[in-house]
Amino acid sequence: MNILQLMATAGGGVPAHVRLLTEVLRTDGHHVDVACEDGDVAVRIGSAPNLREDMRARRLLRQTCSDYDVVHAHGLRAGALAALARSVGADWKLVVTLHNRPVGGKKVRIIGKMLLHIIARRAGYVLAVSPDLLEWARSGGVKHAGLALVPAPELTRGNGKKFRTALEIADEPIILQVARLSVQKNLPLFLEALKHIPHRHWRAVIIGEGPQRAVLQHQIDAEQLPVVLAGRRSDIADALAAADVFCSTASWEGQPVAIQEALAAGVAIVATDVGGTRVVTGDRGAILTSENPEEIGAALTRLLNDEKLRAQQGAAASARAKELPSKQQMLGALMKIYAATPEEPYYAI
Repeated sequence: MNILQLMATAGGGVPAHVRLLTEVLRTDGHHVDVACEDGDVAVRIGSAPNLREDMRARRLLRQTCSDYDVVHAHGLRAGALAALARSVGADWKLVVTLHNRPVGGKKVRIIGKMLLHIIARRAGYVLAVSPDLLEWARSGGVKHAGLALVPAPELTRGNGKKFRTALEIADEPIILQVARLSVQKNLPLFLEALKHIPHRHWRAVIIGEGPQRAVLQHQIDAEQLPVVLAGRRSDIADALAAADVFCSTASWEGQPVAIQEALAAGVAIVATDVGGTRVVTGDRGAILTSENPEEIGAALTRLLNDEKLRAQQGAAASARAKELPSKQQMLGALMKIYAATPEEPYYAI
């Protein structure tokens, strides 16, 4: 099949997911192009509405999409623009994966609902990365929808000692968080939770970059917290090998790749029970909490103080990782959706 993967300008999980899809589909023998600002097909779709840019993107997509059997758009804005570019009777299929739900004031929510209605009218199938997103899509009129499979990229075995040496951390337990420094990841909650650990014989490491760096660094310095903002790093496997506990305090998640990687590494996990996090961890793969700093701090304290409990939770994480969908399962599910005709039933994942 000729397949176009389309995405707006984005960071974090969306580009990683598109790269994984592209790799798996090409390995299976399909021709796959990626449409984005610096992709095989150069099209810019910004993270916020821009009339001139959006009109240009729509025109380009109208000219380009007919060259493909399937256009798989990722995100609400990319999906809506692809839907608007699809004329009635077009012979290419539109599949949309929703990775995030619009968050903000009333105007943002209204625009989000309008874009969803556009997708609902013209997309053949809509995938959502979390159960709440799937429910939202169906409430917006989407008839053919399912939960997306988001397998984590494979990691090599890490060298924890190498990571500790690089960050000059000796024998203190490490609490690791891997997250974009953005509002969605709610890292101020993480810092607040750390203050509820009654002792300071630990180091917290946050791997990631983003717009909240200065605010977070100011809080860390002002409150003299033993926290390192490590920026973007390529040694995630080493970091996970060094970590005693992995923590996620996000306000919302799809199917978080970082947590999947922590499960595979067999690290004890504390995470807020939001979005699709439970889809990834199941009921035993992590200690799931509310967005309460005292509750998160208490869970971290229990793990730091109890080596046996950490080992049990690490074993549960490893067991859960073996139950997660594989790349081949993702491919099989996608091909059923890509290949279905309007006369055939669509396949829910």
